[in-house]
Amino acid sequence: MNEIISFYNSYAEDDRLKIRRSRILERITTLNYINKYVNKNFIVADIGAGTGVYTFELAGKVESVFAVDLVQEHVDEINDKARISNINNVNAICESAISLKSIESDSYDMVLCLGPMYHIKEKSERLQCINECKRISKKNGVIFIAYINKVLAMNYFVKNKKYLNKQIYEEIELGKTISQKGFDQFLDISFFTDPSEIEEEALLCELKIEKNLGTDGISYFIQDQIEDMNNEQWDVFVRMHERHCEDKNSFGMSMHGLVICRK
Repeated sequence: MNEIISFYNSYAEDDRLKIRRSRILERITTLNYINKYVNKNFIVADIGAGTGVYTFELAGKVESVFAVDLVQEHVDEINDKARISNINNVNAICESAISLKSIESDSYDMVLCLGPMYHIKEKSERLQCINECKRISKKNGVIFIAYINKVLAMNYFVKNKKYLNKQIYEEIELGKTISQKGFDQFLDISFFTDPSEIEEEALLCELKIEKNLGTDGISYFIQDQIEDMNNEQWDVFVRMHERHCEDKNSFGMSMHGLVICRK
């Protein structure tokens, strides 16, 4: 946990989903699906909120958003932004996603878990995180869980000339904690899964799965080409992605995925 906090204390989290189109696509897709479910009377919990990218996107569309993050610096930034901008329906606290002890059960219409599962490595703690999201959700509440696809992640290392050795490869495939440190800073604090495994975990927590989709496709592999597009070409690319992001024969070819569940 300390290594996660240390990483994000030195990382420009507020820029992550705003600068490169390959990352903007993840935000566009995620928001597109959130907007299909949300309404103005919703009370939303944003678990692993970072610096509040989704928190503030939703603030003007719902009754209130309660943000939770492991990193105190992120929490302070959210609360400062809300105060400076006179946004009165946003509040944030520092807490772990696997122990939401400050949140009452059956409290939220929508629960976003759009980051914690990138970093929780132990199976028991991953299930605990999902169960906590389920616990704080109202009956029939909608829960969004983001994950990183192991196949695309491993190939992305190769793209960047970081070639996996046998031990790292086998540990990723088997869903184990990577025992070798220093190969890659993000790998040191991350966990990679796949669409079927995340569904299995959600089902173990007795959630009903509504959708499973890829939020950014192969955009990480064609970053330069995407940046070269003019606005019309970019709009067409986004439309193409949105048209196929739920296709079962293609959403496994996405760096980031999103499973949408009901309690």
